[in-house]
Amino acid sequence: MNQLYFKLLKRTLCMNLKTATGLRHCEGISPGSAGILPAMNVQKGMSVISRTRCPRSQALPCDLPRRDSNIPIAISVMKRIPFITLIFAALAIFAAALPGGTGVLEFTRDAFARGEIWRLFTAHLTHFDAAHLRWDAFALLLLGSMAEWNSRRDWLVTILVSAPLITLAVWIIQPHFEVYRGLSGIDCAAYGVVAGHLLRDGWRPRHWPTLALGMLACGGALAKCGYELITGNPFFVGATDAFAPVPLAHLAGATIGVLVVFASDAAMRLRSRANVSPAGHAETRMADAA
Repeated sequence: MNQLYFKLLKRTLCMNLKTATGLRHCEGISPGSAGILPAMNVQKGMSVISRTRCPRSQALPCDLPRRDSNIPIAISVMKRIPFITLIFAALAIFAAALPGGTGVLEFTRDAFARGEIWRLFTAHLTHFDAAHLRWDAFALLLLGSMAEWNSRRDWLVTILVSAPLITLAVWIIQPHFEVYRGLSGIDCAAYGVVAGHLLRDGWRPRHWPTLALGMLACGGALAKCGYELITGNPFFVGATDAFAPVPLAHLAGATIGVLVVFASDAAMRLRSRANVSPAGHAETRMADAA
């Protein structure tokens, strides 16, 4: 009986090896051989599987065709590069260097009333002076990269949602601002994505240090907005006559970033439940039939 089981096991391993490596023949390979095949010990009808590596000096069957191991590494490196953040920062620098670009891209109430809707998005690429651009671009590269490393999808959705909503919030709630420029609202949206991931990762498994860090991050955003609202000066740039801070844009951006993270997490949970529920209903019907 054990001999028959051993032969069936050998044939199964041979078929699996052909499928995984593309080999046409594996007659010389046995379940007990040292190599990429599992080493099998048959005792009382039970199999104990342990994988062993092939020695460098050993010839075939260990010298089997392998996939290029550099390809997964290259893909992993590419995923870690914050493309969206780099492109967004490059567009802001290009808008500043383009002659007449600020006048075409900035948000003004008169231009928006004429139907120039693109300014809701492009206003974030324009700035009032070099210091304004420098600080906003630095914050975007730092916070945007962190947000993109957490979730590129959440970061992209946050940009697409927050860009028009921030400008619309300023247009509706703060009518005394005739012109709106700056990446600071998007910077705060990136900050919100990072804080949202901390809150989500801390709340789901009840990891209290991570949750406390996320709450501290949210408190820091509120404190920054409060400082700018009371003093009337940008938190990082300091006192300047070139422009005035817009705490509303910063608070709106951070809030949207947090909400996008939790909305994305809720959508993933709903999709996973929808995928699992049909199988669960099938099992229930089978149990009832039995």
